Amino acid sequence: MQAFAHELRELRRGAGNPPYRALAAKAYCSASALASAAGGKELPSLNVTLAYVRACGGDEAVWERRWRELNVQVARPPAPVRPVEDRVPRTRVPGTRVPGTRVRWIGLAVVLVVVVAGLVLLRGGGAVEPVELIPLAGTASWRSGQGPVAWGSGSRVQAGAVNLSLQAPMESGVRVERVLGTHPEWVPHGYLEGDFTLPRPIHENDHFVASVGFYVDEPGFATGDRVGGEVDFSVYVLDEGGPRRVALVRDVGNDWRTPRLDVDLSPYEGATSLRIRVDAGDTAAQDWAGWWDMRLEPRP
Repeated sequence: MQAFAHELRELRRGAGNPPYRALAAKAYCSASALASAAGGKELPSLNVTLAYVRACGGDEAVWERRWRELNVQVARPPAPVRPVEDRVPRTRVPGTRVPGTRVRWIGLAVVLVVVVAGLVLLRGGGAVEPVELIPLAGTASWRSGQGPVAWGSGSRVQAGAVNLSLQAPMESGVRVERVLGTHPEWVPHGYLEGDFTLPRPIHENDHFVASVGFYVDEPGFATGDRVGGEVDFSVYVLDEGGPRRVALVRDVGNDWRTPRLDVDLSPYEGATSLRIRVDAGDTAAQDWAGWWDMRLEPRP
C-alpha cells in the first residue's frame, strides 16, 4: 500500500502538484479523501482511487487493474469451510436448539460490524485526532540567521535559543505548566524559526491554536513588574507552493497580555508541515517569547 500511495503522489507531482482542494473540484470527491488515498495507511476505495487518477490525468484502466491486484493481496482470507456433516440438514426436536445456531448468529453479527466499520472508514467517517505540537518541538528543525539552533539551548546562546520550561512565570501573572521558549538571535531584527513535521496531513476544518506571550523573571513575577522585549509571533503552512503565513501577532513583554491564536487551516488541507517563528524588533534584549497549549484542533 505504501508503494501504491507513493505512485499516486508521483502521479500528482507529474500533473504539477495541484492542491488537493483543486483536485477535489475536478474529481467530485472530498480533498480529505484524496489526501488520505495518497497517505498509504490504508487502501482507498476504487471510486476514490479512480477519482484521484482522473483528476491527475492518469490512465483509469491501468490504475483500476493495479487497485484490484492490490485489493486481492490485502483482503482478508476467506472463512474456513464447515465440515460436510455440519451442513447436513437436521430435524429439530421440539424444545431443543439446533447445535451451532448461536455460533452462526454471532459470526453473522461480527461480519456486519466489520462491513459497516469499513464503509464508514472508506467514506471518510473516521475520527480525526488533535495533534499536540509541544511534544514535537524536540524533533523540529530550528534555525536563525546564524544557522541551525540546537534544541534545549540556553538563554546565553547568541545565535538564538529554544527549550522547554515547566511551571514558567508568564507576563499575564500566571504560571504555565509547559511552555515552548523561543528567543531570536541576539541581533537587531533577529529571528528564530522551527519547522514541524506533522504525524498526519492537515484535514478540512483543522485549526491551529496556541497561546503566546513573554516570560518574566521570578522577582518581576512576584512584584508585578513587567519588563520584556517585543516580537512578532508568526505561523506558516509549508506546502508545494512554499511557506504561507497564516497568522501574525505582535506582543510586548510589559502589557500583561498573552494573545490567543486560532487559525482555520482548511485551505491547506493535505499539507504535512508547519513553521513557527519569532522576529525581534530593533533589539532582541529580553525577547523570551513563549508558546503553549499549541496544537492542531479539528472542529465540527
